Amino acid sequence: MKFIILFILSLLIAPLSRNGFKVKVGIFNRLFKTKINTAWIELLAVFWLFVLVYEYILLIDDNISSILYYLVPLALFIALSGLFLYLDQGSKLGKSEKWIKYSLSITFLLMAIFFGPINVLISQQAKYDSVVVEYKESAEVFTEEDTPFLVPKITAANKMKKVFGNVPNVSYYELGEITPQWVNGEAIYVAPIEITGLIKAFKSDKIPAYIIMSGTNPSAEAELKLGYSMKYVPSEIGKHNLKRKIRQAEPNLIFYGEPKFEIDDEGKPFYTWTYGDFVQIRSGFIPKGVVVADPQTGEVEKYVTGEEPEFIDATINGEVSSTLEIYFGKFVEGLFNFSQTNVKLPNSAVTPIFDKEGRMYYFTDYSSPKEGVDAALGYSLLDAKTGKINYYSGKDLQGMMDSNAAKIAVNNKFKREVWKGTMPVVYNVYGTPSWVLPVVDSAGLVQSYAIVSATNANVFASAPTHSGAFKKYKSALTKKTATLTPSSKGEEKSINGKVTVKKIFQEEENKMVYLMLDGYDEIFVIIADDFPYSIFVQEGDTVSMNYLDSGELAVAVTNYQNAKSKK
Repeated sequence: MKFIILFILSLLIAPLSRNGFKVKVGIFNRLFKTKINTAWIELLAVFWLFVLVYEYILLIDDNISSILYYLVPLALFIALSGLFLYLDQGSKLGKSEKWIKYSLSITFLLMAIFFGPINVLISQQAKYDSVVVEYKESAEVFTEEDTPFLVPKITAANKMKKVFGNVPNVSYYELGEITPQWVNGEAIYVAPIEITGLIKAFKSDKIPAYIIMSGTNPSAEAELKLGYSMKYVPSEIGKHNLKRKIRQAEPNLIFYGEPKFEIDDEGKPFYTWTYGDFVQIRSGFIPKGVVVADPQTGEVEKYVTGEEPEFIDATINGEVSSTLEIYFGKFVEGLFNFSQTNVKLPNSAVTPIFDKEGRMYYFTDYSSPKEGVDAALGYSLLDAKTGKINYYSGKDLQGMMDSNAAKIAVNNKFKREVWKGTMPVVYNVYGTPSWVLPVVDSAGLVQSYAIVSATNANVFASAPTHSGAFKKYKSALTKKTATLTPSSKGEEKSINGKVTVKKIFQEEENKMVYLMLDGYDEIFVIIADDFPYSIFVQEGDTVSMNYLDSGELAVAVTNYQNAKSKK
């Protein structure tokens, strides 16, 4: 139907005068000295040649609305045919015949502008309304017992390149896009192998392997998985091109972004491609599902969201995630929000992470549109299967530094080593929003893990392992944030006992009082600025205190009173 309508519209290129174009205009006439008026046929043929090339290269969907892409070329060809008419028969044409071509041409141009740039602008509110958002105070708590996805992509790439040389006919290939996945209960990186260039695509008839790498252990080595015969990949040409194969199977679907490589729990390779609908006319995107293609057989299956195979971690690809986050953050008040009310700009990059159950999310933080402000307004986790945004902006996040500020804080700690923090992600570490960053050297190898409080850069810890960094960070939290609400650190308990040991230390900006009580193993940590009279306590005094039972040996005191002084 699309091409029938387009063909009818293209007939407007035909001449309107009774005599048609003069013979001298047609190239066909010049070459073969015929007496047939062919100039408009030649214009029509060139237009359809353009359509075929455009369709073949860009793989445009077969929806009738895609005709809008051809309004500008149609306007150009109609105007060109009008020019030919004017040059050949201008003095003989009546005014209606002379200008009707240009009226049609201008009409198509105006339609292209309205359904193109203008529609993109006026659809901003509709784009914002199309995003599914749930507002939350804080994410689930992470501790040293949990294993977040902490291997930077640059580290995985360097490891993968070491085994890439073992691919047969390696000069034909290059490492494809690295994607994080959850396979057999483990977070890993997976990278396809793609063909390098057009000439080598003619020589290579299959892709024999892919590469995997641990996403939680930077010391692990990458593994080359051989024994496959993948004929349908994005870098192939002709009928073996993966996108062309998918478009052939699903000519009407609207795709967004690029196909992504995934494997199932048995290691079988697949490619996935997100499809959906437009928000308004041909503008915006609403994800609806995913197409899964077998690169070995070319078999293509379409799944709506919620019905995809269990091994598919992301029905929403990274490009769609970035787009939805822009809709949510930037288009909040529609087109005429010149004051930028409630606008929050997402970080330019999204970081894939996994929760404890292996569900994949895309993380990003949001900053103010005002230049020079390094505070984050909140952060989001976009569900990679449903596209739903979980947005966190609770009171504990007030004054939270953004991802760039977190990297600067970490880089300053390792200035002497010239190491850099990378892949910053906010986790709810022991109830406190905290930036967790792998620290890499100039070669991209992980040298340390750093954790810095999102609201206080002075609360910082680092260690060669992530579990070590978590433990040190817990100790730092106990010392630095004793006055935080009990619910943010653990269960609040009361105690009454006799002081057996008292020590006072000056730690950076705070004077700290450390007490031990008769019959208790814990070390009770008091910030003297919060309880000034605590510095006068003596061994043998009886004190009453509230403290946060965090499970550590050192615990934070939230209330203090000496029975002797009543202060």
